[in-house]
Amino acid sequence: MSCRRRKMEAPATALRPYQLELSTPAKEGKNTVVFAPKGGGKTQVAMDIILGHLERRATSNTGRCVFYLVNSSLRRNTIKDVISKHTDQYAVYGGGDTGDEVALKTLMTEKCVIILTAQVLLNLLVAENPHRLSLEELSLIVFDECHRAAKGHCYNSIMGHYLKAKMEQPGKRLPQVVGLTSTLNVGPRDDMRRAEDNIKKICAHLAAEALSVVMENADDLGSYLGIYPVLEELEIPQREDDQCHKIIAEHMRAIHEKMEQIQETPEIRGQKKERLERSLKNSPEDFGSRYYNRWIKKMQFSVKTIKNCPQKQELIDYSGYLIMYNQALIINAQARTKDALLFLKEESHARAVAAEQQGQSLPPEVIVTNRWLVQEYTQENGIKERLTAIADDERYDNPMLALLKQKLQELCQANAKGIFVVETRAAPQRLQQWMLSDQELRNLKPVVMSGDRRAVDDLSRILITSAGQEKDMPECAWVIRLMYSTKRIEVIRVKGSACNASWSYSELVSGAVLNQAAANVSQMESTSFMQAMEDIQRVELKSLERKLQNVEKERENMIKTYKLHCLRCNTFVCNSTELRIYNTNHRTSITRGLSNLYKLKPHPKSVAYRDIVIKEKLHCGKCEHDWGNFARIMDLWMPVLKPEGFVFVYSREHATYKTWKQVPVDVKPLADLEKDIIREQYG
Repeated sequence: MSCRRRKMEAPATALRPYQLELSTPAKEGKNTVVFAPKGGGKTQVAMDIILGHLERRATSNTGRCVFYLVNSSLRRNTIKDVISKHTDQYAVYGGGDTGDEVALKTLMTEKCVIILTAQVLLNLLVAENPHRLSLEELSLIVFDECHRAAKGHCYNSIMGHYLKAKMEQPGKRLPQVVGLTSTLNVGPRDDMRRAEDNIKKICAHLAAEALSVVMENADDLGSYLGIYPVLEELEIPQREDDQCHKIIAEHMRAIHEKMEQIQETPEIRGQKKERLERSLKNSPEDFGSRYYNRWIKKMQFSVKTIKNCPQKQELIDYSGYLIMYNQALIINAQARTKDALLFLKEESHARAVAAEQQGQSLPPEVIVTNRWLVQEYTQENGIKERLTAIADDERYDNPMLALLKQKLQELCQANAKGIFVVETRAAPQRLQQWMLSDQELRNLKPVVMSGDRRAVDDLSRILITSAGQEKDMPECAWVIRLMYSTKRIEVIRVKGSACNASWSYSELVSGAVLNQAAANVSQMESTSFMQAMEDIQRVELKSLERKLQNVEKERENMIKTYKLHCLRCNTFVCNSTELRIYNTNHRTSITRGLSNLYKLKPHPKSVAYRDIVIKEKLHCGKCEHDWGNFARIMDLWMPVLKPEGFVFVYSREHATYKTWKQVPVDVKPLADLEKDIIREQYG
């Protein structure tokens, strides 16, 4: 039965007062951004908005089709479970692989609500006629996690089409837009004006006419969540004399001098690498920080665009050691000097072995560079010897650890479980080693977490993870976050019944500024709010148009055939037409004889997760450069390539990419017949 004539069912459960408050602007037909904390029932609010929208459209005998956009297929299934409790007039569309636009348009006539990933809709909006989908064919678009529209996300590209049509054709009928979010990416927490500006920008990108936050029913929201969080901030005590930092920083400066000398060579200067020159001149002095780590990786990316010359590999090797030493400084700051030393022993040994295995295949200049880097670490009075001499000296102990120990013991009373979040991925394992070496903390059974809840022991009372992973953690009573870049420790304790401090933590650290800024924007007078939206949209439209032009350009690039060469030694590997996608996002190659070009080594961190087993690393057979992994995915063993291992060549163009999403190549899925080629080569 057509959804245009079928009556929708009423919600299975009544909304709470605060949820009704959140849904009111959207039910009045306004484009709305709904802002509420995690666990606040935003999906239920969305369903109330959707059902009300469909009922109104049915009464007026106008077309009705709702697209519920999500960011991932996993989230798509979660939304389906909620919607299925309210109505059977929905469908989940997983298109994108087959390009079956006809199937989607058929669904649009049969169902009222279609759940799909945003990328699928974007693909249809930019498709060639007659397969192109028009926004006019929709009556409502719901954006899940709409804060993503602030950057180069496909949400923003979709709204680029929307805003372009709105501003160029004011009378054009466009769908209502509703965004749902629990965070608004406000930036610095102590800058109210900037927070308000960022919130306005997100609203403008979503063509919002209202920002809906809980104001009148705040007590109802608080009682429903059952959470009473308390935030405590502690200053991080510093070492009076940080000898480890001085020793490593001294050597990092020496590496910088070597790199600046290479920059002045005719081979490099002749290539006019202005971006590289600017990077080296503007190198930050704050060794041991995330900012320095970000700078060195950007600089390394600039180096990779240099056309073949011996100095290119020297710069890559130097920057690799700078990354290693910077990680060691971060570990020293967040743990012990002996932990930083252990990290350096492991990393430097791996690098020395790799350099030795490459042997005489490298140019003489590169061999000399590698030898100097290794000797600076291992020689008499070198880094290793000097750090070993102070590693167990109590004068250089980290005073922050004593403070952490006291706080952990206090929080873990009565078997309370919590999460310890650090800023970088290098620190969790080292902090676990420190806790296990302490007799009192050892009994708390600290565990390093990377998002897989199955690894948690029920007896573990401390879960250690890096920033960005804490949202996937199980329920807990407290969170400690080590914010070393701002010299602060943040502690949140949640009072009340079973609760999840990991997300209530995120509410607190955004703090009063986020909530107050959102309240200020939501209470703006209507005319002022709309004027602010139009001002931002007018400025942003040019940027959005450039992004749309880039999409068109990328589509043109898709027909190019790139040659993939090893990034380090320039060995030809395969053509882009021989790349294939397997199991949604893993790239392999059906090139016959590919196994003759690489060698396998044991993976330092083997992985076995669901349908994926990774035990070996893939390296160039000539220069040992990292090409990716050799893995079993579902039923097939295959090389899984990573774009960072290669340079992509088309005519005179040479380009490098960090992710496959950036590579302008239309990669086909692995066909059944091609699976036989994979089995024949790799078993």
